[in-house]
Amino acid sequence: GDFGAVAAEKNAFILFNSGAYPGAKNKVAKAAAIEGTNAIFSAIRSKDAAGLKSAYGSYIAANGINPLPAVDANSGQGYCSDYDYRVRSSAGAIYVRLQAMSSSTHEVPCTEGETSGLSSIPPLQHLIFSSLNT
Repeated sequence: GDFGAVAAEKNAFILFNSGAYPGAKNKVAKAAAIEGTNAIFSAIRSKDAAGLKSAYGSYIAANGINPLPAVDANSGQGYCSDYDYRVRSSAGAIYVRLQAMSSSTHEVPCTEGETSGLSSIPPLQHLIFSSLNT
């Protein structure tokens, strides 16, 4: 029911509808997506909270839009650079393996704000790790 928040994202709907269904073979799907967008903004204009919720839910389901999956640093890598769209999100976990000055290896799972395991890393690697985690 937040009409202003949905209306503020009007360009996101337009961009999605124009880019998600390229080419002539997707003409029907694109038309359906545009029809769904029109239903959303019709509900906003009429201040129909239930209609907005229903139209938005139908749009999300019909277009297969899903939230980013949560990735655990120990089971997978979610991004590979600072310019990836998943950085600083639940899908943005990354596993950092640090090589110590000695022959032993320290493996530290790294997610945003996590500092566990840093006490066993030598000072130089701690500085490098801290700069990677910001």
